Amino acid sequence: MTYAFCASCGLGPDQVDPVCSQCGQAELAYFDDLLSGLQWRRRFEQLREKAGGNALSYNHKIWRKMAFDRNPLQQLFADKYRVRGYVSEKVGSKYLSQILSVAQTAEDISWETLPVQYALKVNHGSGGSILVDSGIDPEIELPENVPLHDWSRFHIHPDQAKITKMVKISNVWLSQNFTTRPDMTPEWAYHAIEPLVYVEELLKSASGELPWEINVYVFHGVAQYFRVRAHDVMETKKIAHLDCNWNNLAISFKVINEFLPMDPPPPRPENLAEMLWFSETLGAQIDAVRVDFYLVDNQIIFGELTNYQNAGVGLWNPEDFNYQISATWKQNY
Repeated sequence: MTYAFCASCGLGPDQVDPVCSQCGQAELAYFDDLLSGLQWRRRFEQLREKAGGNALSYNHKIWRKMAFDRNPLQQLFADKYRVRGYVSEKVGSKYLSQILSVAQTAEDISWETLPVQYALKVNHGSGGSILVDSGIDPEIELPENVPLHDWSRFHIHPDQAKITKMVKISNVWLSQNFTTRPDMTPEWAYHAIEPLVYVEELLKSASGELPWEINVYVFHGVAQYFRVRAHDVMETKKIAHLDCNWNNLAISFKVINEFLPMDPPPPRPENLAEMLWFSETLGAQIDAVRVDFYLVDNQIIFGELTNYQNAGVGLWNPEDFNYQISATWKQNY
């Protein structure tokens, strides 16, 4: 028997009409066992409880966004492949990386045509990527497979890019819905994404280095802060928070890993004005989004648009920054 619950608020288990009587949304989540569905409903209840009250901090506002904001743009932003069309329309295709192959199953990737270095990703969750990079220790191996609900990021040498392993791992990711992970806060924007696996060029500088990742916090179309960090898969656990004039704020950040402030901070980029225009243009139609991109030899290359940074559980030091960072973010949901 299959049990139907609302994908937006968790109401169920006997949803028949796709339009939910509680929240008015028209998406259903299906579960083969009742217990899983009831746990799904309870996680929505817990999210709404956590999101209640007067939201002042950034994390609290993220919880409110997750619980109550159903702007459909979030679903487009969460789809890491299809959002490229939005980016091309708003700022131009010159800011996009090159796509080498895309498919619904990993077996259908054009493996034989891929270059020595590339990045393999899925589009429907946070994580789920394999970077194939000649600059990495050739002894680091991929696992034979990954367990369900493991959305790891792997970084391997081309010698370890075994197609059979990459197919198995990718298909595990493709088989899952990121929103319905057990014991995790539901992230509504991911629910209805059609899963894809795709391969894009590996971004590197002319000197062969992975680029810095730059995150821009945009509220109501206005950039407020920059965050600069080493690429996710790199070992360097350093991070910089800067204002829009590129003044360093000496703030640390922790989720699973702790990122300490860069010392010295990164130099002011030559195209800071372009970075602000790029971020504010992409964030102009929504109340809050984090615009993520890479700076490759002074060229902006789009990364993703992040709706719910770390599901609202990141910790800043000093703690006041949790309130300062979103002071201009006004919510009406």
